[in-house]
Amino acid sequence: MRLWFLTFPLLYLIGSIPFSFIIVRLVSGKDLRKIGSGNVGATNAFRAIGVFWGVISLLLDALKSAGPLLLLRAFPDFLPPFLDINDSLVICGAVLVLGHVFSVFLSFKGGKGVATAFGVMLVLFPLQVLIAFVVFAALFAIFHIVSLASILGAVTVFVQTFLFPFTFGQKIFLILISLFVILKHRVNIARLVKRQEKKLF
Repeated sequence: MRLWFLTFPLLYLIGSIPFSFIIVRLVSGKDLRKIGSGNVGATNAFRAIGVFWGVISLLLDALKSAGPLLLLRAFPDFLPPFLDINDSLVICGAVLVLGHVFSVFLSFKGGKGVATAFGVMLVLFPLQVLIAFVVFAALFAIFHIVSLASILGAVTVFVQTFLFPFTFGQKIFLILISLFVILKHRVNIARLVKRQEKKLF
């Protein structure tokens, strides 16, 4: 029996789990939305409670997308039967990222989706995410600004869309996810232009 019609709402709920918010609340008792940038992602968790718990938040945000996609790949009966498996998986990945960005548990507000998108990319596009991660890591090592590294990592994903033989659905996903991540950083871009963006350390 195919239960694919339950997959998308379940994935949205999984993506909506605000791990950074939960961890900061448990560790410090503080509301992450009222700290630093007010964003409920891993970068703000770093600032709020330190490197160790920030890394845990980052890993959980990535695993909440990578884990479900690995399971769906292993059990395709939970994917829509009328779509190619690759296109089904990219749609599932998009739902997970949307859950993170528009969390039902936080009044449809959430993080910027970088870590969760990274988890999706790690499963579905390992070579492309490796290239984007190298760009991210190099820029972060030089400038220590997460937003700058994230934006240019997303630009790297966008460029790769036209360099590799993806399916039409995969191309659309990669273009939209990279543009979405860039759009979510529009405030950071304004601060970068004014040279007011803060370094992580």
